[in-house]
Amino acid sequence: MTTIGQRESVRVLESLSASERAELEILDRGDRSHYKPFDLEAEEARVEVRRRQAMDNEAILSWFTGKAQKEAEAALAVLDEAESADSAWPKGASRRVRAALNKQAVAKKFARAEDAYFVERDPKDHRPRSELLSEARFDDGDGLGEGSPIVHAMSFGLFERAPHCLRLCNVLAEADLPAPTREALATARRWCEAFAPVARIVEVLDRRRPVRTVVWKTLSPTVAAHFAGHLHLRLDSVRSPEMEWIWRDGVDKDGKPTQYLVARIKWPPGTVHDSSRFSSGKSERARHEQCHACGHAIKNPFNWVPVLIDDASGVPHSFWIGRDCAQSVFGAEVEGDAQYEEVA
Repeated sequence: MTTIGQRESVRVLESLSASERAELEILDRGDRSHYKPFDLEAEEARVEVRRRQAMDNEAILSWFTGKAQKEAEAALAVLDEAESADSAWPKGASRRVRAALNKQAVAKKFARAEDAYFVERDPKDHRPRSELLSEARFDDGDGLGEGSPIVHAMSFGLFERAPHCLRLCNVLAEADLPAPTREALATARRWCEAFAPVARIVEVLDRRRPVRTVVWKTLSPTVAAHFAGHLHLRLDSVRSPEMEWIWRDGVDKDGKPTQYLVARIKWPPGTVHDSSRFSSGKSERARHEQCHACGHAIKNPFNWVPVLIDDASGVPHSFWIGRDCAQSVFGAEVEGDAQYEEVA
């Protein structure tokens, strides 16, 4: 006859990885002096963390319909396989997965029904503005909870914002909200809880991308004349800025503290920014919205390539261009991925 404690031990042991089981077998066979004793309570806590961080495919797919649901199911399979293998994104998978998981028709319909902008323009909808989730707001002293960012994220299927939106839900839950708003908040929380593990896995896969390397080649005479004539730059000076690779703190797939590499850009003193007509120049983020060479929007943050080009006076100008332009227009060989930080 087995005791409750024995049954619990069996349940925990079945959840361990192969390497963890092997370590326990070593403990059972021989010298235990170099190993920590098995902590059942700690292992149970780890099992619970893994359970909460695992994707609930049924809950996730409930926010999709039709063909989009099948595409989302395939995207989840890619995420699950990559995470299980401790690998980075398969070639081209990042864009496909993000595109598939953004098509959340059910979430969009719900969000539009809770957005004051659309409700006030619908003659058939007469709900008071105060009952809409987009208008919910509460400050508990430790943080401000707002419904508008949640509605916005659900409107566009921005699953990567689910962890942040879940924190907003926690704050709003303490507010004295009308019954319709509280019901809408409960629905929004289900969306956040479903997609928070997806956002975590996508972030982990992004951090596993190989470090970026760029090799600049010689420009063709036609391309060189075109850019030099319009921007008055010396394209024989095209180069990458000085970068320092630093470690940033984060969390891994099990929620444990980890570190990942970030490229910190050190622009030379006197560098002129926003020379391109495709740069809005309003902020650092705004400068990274369009490729400074062709003007196309760059949505994948890992597709940026920072560039330095001198003018006729030798003054360096900074440009942010997309990977495609770096390869096709400037003839660069771009390998790996990078997240960037700028240093003034």
